[in-house]
Amino acid sequence: IDIFLKILDKDGNGSLSFDEVYELSLNSLDRYLNKEDLAIKEKLANAFSKIIFKFCDVDIDSEIKMPIIKEKIILGGEAAEYLEMFCGAS
Repeated sequence: IDIFLKILDKDGNGSLSFDEVYELSLNSLDRYLNKEDLAIKEKLANAFSKIIFKFCDVDIDSEIKMPIIKEKIILGGEAAEYLEMFCGAS
């Protein structure tokens, strides 16, 4: 989990911004949608990014600290399944 989170953390500050989560969501949706579906993909990525922040109990104007994401994944449940889906683990 730690190695994966370091890869996601583009600026190396130990947390994920909304933009970083949004980019992850866009990339994850590439597996499910065609390039022609860009408008739909952008709307879904925005919605999924907001849900990820909600699951982590972090305001979208803040950043999600890596220990929070790690804890949510380890604890399991709906939040973990969601995070794993967008991390490419499922």
